[in-house]
Amino acid sequence: LRKLEHEPALLLLLPEEPVKITEHPRVCITQAGKEAELKCAATGLPFPRYQWYKGKIPLDGSVNSVLYINQATLSDAGQYCCLVKNSVNHHFSEWAEIQVFDPPTPFPNGHPPPPLIQPAPPAEAVFITQQPQSREYRVGDTLELICQAEGPAPLKYTWFRDGVALRPARTGQLVVSPVTFSSTGRYICHVVSETSRRDATSQAVLVRVWDNLPPAHSMPTTPVAGSPGPHLASGFAPMIIQHPPQKVCCKPGDTFKVTCLADGRSRAKYQWFRNQKAIQPVEFQQSELRLENVQVIDESIFHCVVMNEFG
Repeated sequence: LRKLEHEPALLLLLPEEPVKITEHPRVCITQAGKEAELKCAATGLPFPRYQWYKGKIPLDGSVNSVLYINQATLSDAGQYCCLVKNSVNHHFSEWAEIQVFDPPTPFPNGHPPPPLIQPAPPAEAVFITQQPQSREYRVGDTLELICQAEGPAPLKYTWFRDGVALRPARTGQLVVSPVTFSSTGRYICHVVSETSRRDATSQAVLVRVWDNLPPAHSMPTTPVAGSPGPHLASGFAPMIIQHPPQKVCCKPGDTFKVTCLADGRSRAKYQWFRNQKAIQPVEFQQSELRLENVQVIDESIFHCVVMNEFG
C-alpha cells in the first residue's frame, strides 16, 4: 500500500506518523536561461505536504517535493527552504541557495558545472573537509584560497569567480600572484570524483582587493602602548569569519546559542534580528546570541548584521 501511495487505506490500517525529512535541498548553481532545481524528501503518515519558500515568502503553486524553475533569471537567485507538514507535525528543511550567473561566457564552452548529484553511500560520496574563508588583500599581494575534500580518487577541483570557471586542478589550493583589483569577487570550489562522478561544492566566500589596505600580518590585533588601539585602514568594513549555522534544532527547555564573529581588526558592532525585526536589548547586540529555556513558540528565523563606521 505504501508503494501504491494509497493514503486512505494506510490511515485505516496504521497509526499516524510524524513528518521526518530524509533529504534536504542542496545549493544549485546555474546560468540565466537554464533550469534550476531543488529537492526535498520526507516520510510521514498522512503523506507529507510541501510548501517552498524564498526567504520568508511562500511561493505560490510550489507545493511539490521538487522546486523546478524552467528558465532561471537573476531574480530567482536567493535562499530557499521547504516546509514539510502533515496533521501530526511540521518541519522546515535546511536553507539552500540558488545562484544564477549571467556573464557573456560564464562557464567553459557555455556550460555550467555538472548538476549536483544526490547523496551517495559514504564510500562513494565526496565531502568538503576544509571550507575556504573570505579574505582581503592589498594590490600586489598573493591571493591564496584553500578547499580540501575527501572522496574516491582522483579528485578534480575547479574554482569559480563570479560564476566564471578558473583552471581545473588536482589540489584545492588556488594561488593568484600578484593580486589585482580584477581578483575581487565571489569564489566557490567545485570538487568532483572522476571515479564515482560524485561531487561537492564549497561555501561561497568573498575576496576583496584594496589599494591601501595594509597586509593582514602587519596590522596589530592588540593595542600598542600609548596608542588608542589597532589601526583601522580607510574603508575597512567588517569581514565575517564565523557565520551562524543554517539550522539549529532545540528541545523545549534547552538553551539556544549561535555565534556570528567578525574580524577582530574591524571594531565591529553586532545587531541580531528575529523574523526581520531587530532585537533591542543590549545583550542581543554582541557576537553571541543566547536564549534560555526556549519553547515551540520561539521557532524563528534569526540573522545578524555586522557593521562599523565604514560599512
